[in-house]
Amino acid sequence: VFLISLVAVTALSEATHENVKEFRDIYSFYNLLIQKPPLPVLTMGSQTETQTVEAKAQEIVDTIIALNLTAIDNDMAAALVKKNQETKPEDLTDEKSSVKQKFDAITVDVRRVMLNEYQKLTENEEPYKTKFKKFELPLSEASKQAVRKVMAELVKRGLHVKQLIGEKQARIKTIVKAARQDMIEALYGSAARPKDNDAALEAAAAYMGIPDAGTFPWNAAAKDANCATTTANPGKKAGGALATDALCICTVQALAAGDQLRGESADADTHEMSGSTDQAKAQTQWQKLIGHCKELTAATPAPLSSEAIEAAVGAYLSHMGRNFVVITSGPDNTALVAK
Repeated sequence: VFLISLVAVTALSEATHENVKEFRDIYSFYNLLIQKPPLPVLTMGSQTETQTVEAKAQEIVDTIIALNLTAIDNDMAAALVKKNQETKPEDLTDEKSSVKQKFDAITVDVRRVMLNEYQKLTENEEPYKTKFKKFELPLSEASKQAVRKVMAELVKRGLHVKQLIGEKQARIKTIVKAARQDMIEALYGSAARPKDNDAALEAAAAYMGIPDAGTFPWNAAAKDANCATTTANPGKKAGGALATDALCICTVQALAAGDQLRGESADADTHEMSGSTDQAKAQTQWQKLIGHCKELTAATPAPLSSEAIEAAVGAYLSHMGRNFVVITSGPDNTALVAK
């Protein structure tokens, strides 16, 4: 979806700010592709505070468990009292425990919540201090017996819903990882698609990995050959990856004078893209190119969304390298509308 078909680059326009816009749109597109697709979150209170669906589900389950604690029988309640803060979830189902059978069917995670919340409840800590007054707790023994089965069923259903949410979140995370792999593949080609076990895919930070010289999407040929009109199977030539296309747009083929990146000194040994070292030189040029991103784009990239990517693709395709200008650093874009 993201790849482009290049035609021979001709300087068609040098209108004020046009070249700056071209470079900036390339960087904006790059900044989108390296972001992690956002996971769904819940907006709380003032609309500025957010919470993950999983965290909210756990919070609700913890509250349900705490409510259940107000109606448990005396033997279980006594077992939940921490002695010198040493009682552990495993102790409740130990062979020596007199209430082993009552806790056996309860998972370790739930037992851990029960131990922690019961201390707050019995010591009249918040949030229970306020709730005790509001709901006239603790309950009488008769009331406990009347609601005990209902409370137990509430916990059971709450845990089931939490499990379903966890399963759906796991599927969403799998989809997000695949989307991130797709975006990096669009950027650097199929050979550079991140592996499933790449830890950077799980991180919230931008994906900053760059393929090594051998994998970088640039064929062992001069720039003119790599940037010719694309074919159905471009491989490491124009149309095969965004990084390849960006280099085609942002460099000049000068043969022995070198392929200059935005007007750098014409040192053929450093910049000429022809021969067996082409991939390494192209990779070096790419690192220099993206190094200028911060000069032309906002410190905080626009939020990643399908609409943002669609707009970035349109802006990127609209230029097609028409406005190359010889410069040695990020051009002044202070007069442009913020982006």
